[in-house]
Formats: sequence, C-alpha cells, structure tokens
Amino acid sequence: MNIISLHTSINGPGNYFKNLGWVTGKLTKNKFWELEHYIQCATLFNFDLSFSVGENHAGFNFEIGLLGYNIHYKIYDVRHWDHLEHRWFD
Repeated sequence: MNIISLHTSINGPGNYFKNLGWVTGKLTKNKFWELEHYIQCATLFNFDLSFSVGENHAGFNFEIGLLGYNIHYKIYDVRHWDHLEHRWFD
C-alpha cells in the first residue's frame, strides 16, 4: 500500500535508454539501498517520490530527472508480502 505517491513528468519523443552507473548496499538483514544514474532521452523532466508498506519490496523511492539525465534512489525491503496473513513471507 502506497502511503505517499507523487509523480510528475514531461516526456518527448524517443526511447533511448543507457544506464550510467549503479551502486547498492545492505542496511539491515532485509533492507537495502540503491542509487542509479541513467539517461532516458524521452525524459524532459521527471519527479517521483513514494513510500510504501505492506507490499512486495516496500520502502522509500525518490527519482529526479532533467533533460534526459536521471537519478534514482531507493531504500527497500527484499522480502515479499503475504496479503492473506498481512505479514512478510518466511
């Protein structure tokens, strides 16, 4: 379930995508962080902010892009959510 979800973007023509770099690390047993920098030529402006709980890979997500260059940062849980029992799968 998304607690916070804000997104806005302005896109142009094209579909070129290239990953420029990516790093990740472990925060706790089940929590990881990830930072990615990429080019997506169709993106003129992009802003995305979200925070989710009670779903697969729940966590914090932030992305900003301008004139094709994008930075994406997230903190997420690697576990999957059991919707029937309202808890993480073992």
